Amino acid sequence: MRIIENYDNIPLEKIMGDEWDLIVLNKKVDKEKLLDWYNTIESTLIENKCNLHVNRELLKGYDKYYTGKERDYEYDTNAGPLRYLNSYQITWPVQRTGPLPPPWACNIELFPELKQYVDDNNEINKDIDYVNWVYLNQYIFGEFKNILEDFGYKYFRNVRIAQHLNGCELPVHTDGYVVRMHIPITTDDSYFYWGENKERQYKLLPGNIYIINTKLPHSTSNHGPVRANIIFDLDPDDIMEFICIK
Repeated sequence: MRIIENYDNIPLEKIMGDEWDLIVLNKKVDKEKLLDWYNTIESTLIENKCNLHVNRELLKGYDKYYTGKERDYEYDTNAGPLRYLNSYQITWPVQRTGPLPPPWACNIELFPELKQYVDDNNEINKDIDYVNWVYLNQYIFGEFKNILEDFGYKYFRNVRIAQHLNGCELPVHTDGYVVRMHIPITTDDSYFYWGENKERQYKLLPGNIYIINTKLPHSTSNHGPVRANIIFDLDPDDIMEFICIK
């Protein structure tokens, strides 16, 4: 196992290296209050008002990927594991109401504020600078608000709620980020794996905050209840400052 936890000091060169998979922050969150926040979001915003499963016109060619809970329509068999995912943005270029899909999956005609990020192929550039994005007001309450205030709003970029539905198995991959943050919300039967052959297996537990080494080969699976995590990106220049927050 290659987990860093209960640390006093971690040299920056170690964090930027390849000798670890997960860092468990010393600072914890209130898992019961965070679950209450999530349940409120689900019942008042995602499920009843604007579920992506119901409002697939929000997406541009990605409706087969974002299924919602019922999953009662035909899949594109080429969609693969993405059909078991949902993702709801907490930060966005401007204030909006209702749950929003990842910017790269949006129907741009419905979201003109995203046109500044369109590349020559008329697709959203995934390498967006999220520094000036705003927090959507409907999410800023309860334990999530406490987390933002405890750590500082400035650290959290491209913030979203990611749901992995029963049957989700993401293949081994790497991401362009040095690190990504995960705050588990639900207790579930999902796992993270590191290594080309998934040789290192981890279970992320609510109450903890994890730094994920995304530049190494990793994957995930879920064969139980919906796995819900808060995910955000952390600027490499902020890593040392962030992990030392008490």
